[in-house]
Amino acid sequence: DTSLWAAAQYTMDNRLTVEGVYKDQNLTIPHGPFKYYLNIGGKNILAHSGSFFNGVKYGEWIDYYADGKKMRLTTMRGEEMNGPFAYYNDRDTTPSMKGQYVKGKKNGPWISASKTDIFKDGIITETIPNKEYEKRNAMIVDAAQRLRRKEHMTAAIEPIDFGKYMQQRLSSY
Repeated sequence: DTSLWAAAQYTMDNRLTVEGVYKDQNLTIPHGPFKYYLNIGGKNILAHSGSFFNGVKYGEWIDYYADGKKMRLTTMRGEEMNGPFAYYNDRDTTPSMKGQYVKGKKNGPWISASKTDIFKDGIITETIPNKEYEKRNAMIVDAAQRLRRKEHMTAAIEPIDFGKYMQQRLSSY
C-alpha cells in the first residue's frame, strides 16, 4: 500500500500542536514531515520540525526560537545523531557552534567562537584557540595548493620548430 495519512493534533481550545504524515491508517508509523508547535501568548509558534522514514527520525531536525529563527540543527539517522550539527544564538543566522556527529558521537572539528575542539569517537583529543586553528588550517590548505601546482608543472623544454621537425621526419621518405 502506498497510501499516506496526514494528521493534525489540536488542544481542547483548538490550537494546533502537531501535524505530520503517517504510513498506516492507524497512525502508528510516522513517515514524512512533522511539525510541533507551542502556544505562546495565544499564538501557535513552530518549535520543532523534521522528518520520519518508516517510524524513525531521518535527516535534518530543527528547533526554533519563539521568533521563528533557527536554534539548533541536528541530523538524525534512526534514534542517533549522524551528520552535521549546528547551534545558533538568538541574534545571528550563522552558527555559534558547529560540528559533525558520526553514529551518535562527536567527530572531527567542533568550532565555536573562541576555540575549536577536535573529537575522535566522542572524546576531545585537542583544543585549539581559533586564531591558531585558522592559521594551521591555512597552512594545510597552502601546502595542498603548492602540491597541486607542483603536480601540474612540467619540465621546461625548448619550443619545437615545427618546420624543422617535419623536415627531419620526412627526410627518410
